Amino acid sequence: MTAHNTPSSQDRLTSVALGFGIAVPFLYFGSQIVAALSFPGYNFLSQSASQLGSDLARYPAVFNIGAILTGFATLIASWDFLRGLNGVGTPRALIWVTAAVVALSALMHLWAGVFPMPNPRHGQNPFQIAAMALPILIGAAVWKGVRAPVRVYFVATVLALAVLMMNVVPLDRQLYDGLFQRLLALAVFPSVGVGSYLVRQRQFEA
Repeated sequence: MTAHNTPSSQDRLTSVALGFGIAVPFLYFGSQIVAALSFPGYNFLSQSASQLGSDLARYPAVFNIGAILTGFATLIASWDFLRGLNGVGTPRALIWVTAAVVALSALMHLWAGVFPMPNPRHGQNPFQIAAMALPILIGAAVWKGVRAPVRVYFVATVLALAVLMMNVVPLDRQLYDGLFQRLLALAVFPSVGVGSYLVRQRQFEA
């Protein structure tokens, strides 16, 4: 006996993948907090996240494994955007571009974890630019049908990203490199979790 509203195995798999997407910002910031607990004197305002995985850290593997896990979760999320956005009226071209950029941002995390500081490849991460487009593309992909507070969130996020990238409020990067990086991360990576949550909710409502 089959109920009409019973989700298919593919729908359930997409739902699980969306759960990984929701976890992305928690993995990203959570791994930094855990790594910092074993790094005496670490300063979130002045020191970059990458230093938590460098040879300066007591247990660099904590941060580096966290970055790799964040990368895998983001990579799975790229598939959930590709599958999940098909059912919410998003144009097909936008779906593919969004999923591709989420996948590229996943490679950014994986690169950071596989090539930690002071490896010279760490600073040559070719996938960083993709992350900057995340809130723009995800916001556009889920825009149709979302409520006003969600739209305000994405607009505010894109504006915050623009302010940071254009250095509208100048920060002394020597003193506040860590603060700048984390403000940038707050404007970028939570959008993966928010977008995954919204697509998951629409999937259940369909």
